[in-house]
Amino acid sequence: MNLLIGTCALLSAVMPAGGDLRELIERALDEPVDISVASMPVVQAFEKLSAETGIVVTIDPPACELLPYGLDTPISVEVRHTTLRDGLTRLSRQLGMNWEATDAGVRMFASKPLRRIGRRATVGELTLMSELAAMQLPDEQAVETLKSRVLVRAPGADPRLRLLTAIRNAGAGSAEELLTAACDSLGWSWYADGDSLVVLSKADQLTRQLRRRINLKYTQRALPDILRDIGEQADASMRFEPGTLANLPPDTAQRYSVIADNVTIEQALEQIAATTGLGYRLGEDAVEFYLPGASQASAESRSIADDPYIAKIVVEGQYGDFRFEWLVRESELPPWLVELRKEHIDRAVEELRVQLEQPTADTEQQQP
Repeated sequence: MNLLIGTCALLSAVMPAGGDLRELIERALDEPVDISVASMPVVQAFEKLSAETGIVVTIDPPACELLPYGLDTPISVEVRHTTLRDGLTRLSRQLGMNWEATDAGVRMFASKPLRRIGRRATVGELTLMSELAAMQLPDEQAVETLKSRVLVRAPGADPRLRLLTAIRNAGAGSAEELLTAACDSLGWSWYADGDSLVVLSKADQLTRQLRRRINLKYTQRALPDILRDIGEQADASMRFEPGTLANLPPDTAQRYSVIADNVTIEQALEQIAATTGLGYRLGEDAVEFYLPGASQASAESRSIADDPYIAKIVVEGQYGDFRFEWLVRESELPPWLVELRKEHIDRAVEELRVQLEQPTADTEQQQP
């Protein structure tokens, strides 16, 4: 590896930024290495790795905030006679990270499972995610281990059976990959919580993500750019119904300011909605903004057939002297309540079917 270090240093000095250094780094990743890190803080482990390989290893600052003790989180890895690429993969798994080669070296960033926890992970949760990434399916013992860790809080009939069936149908791969593929096929998501893997609807996962706390400091910025930044912190897309931005005053759409400290993303969205006149609704993996009452937004938004009235709220005066009835569209209810309504309807239809198919006492008496 000494020759490799010298070559990297030489090319760094003579090549323009963004030259073929990236290609050199890619080749270096396939060189055999021996890596030994024993219960060492992440920051020291990366410094040691960089010194021994000649490749600078960095970690995104937002990812550090998700580790149990930030850059002081201890890590141990022993790699013998394998490639640097494999060694980095093993190391990154222990931190719940992914990595990529760049023109400057190697960048580590938080994986989706780590971000979905929504807070600093515990050491046990990092271990669980690492085991999940290393566990290969469809090995039966691995399947049983996975089953013992899964808590299914997704809606619908027999969700646990549906999940296990989807995992078995997902093919071969790591337990993390197949669990993710199975959940995606069912419109669900998952996250690590203690020593368990919690499976839930994507809509409920989005609600969890909106509970993250953030700081806002935007002055005279375009509203779409602000919401895009907030969306990145929520791991969710921020969308506008067609025509919404066109109906906002220019000062609001292009020169918006908002400042808030230590608020949840949901509180931030409520503040933006209150000061802009926008409304918003949650989807499976996105927050959609609309402008209530705007003619163009109303014309281009979902049709009544796509967003029917499904509930009625009745409000009566204290002495019965007046009564209000509010019709509620499906989009105005939280996803969990819409799903609960569907479950009640399915149950009632099934009970009706059983009653209609069951012969009555009179019919039985008339039969010879």
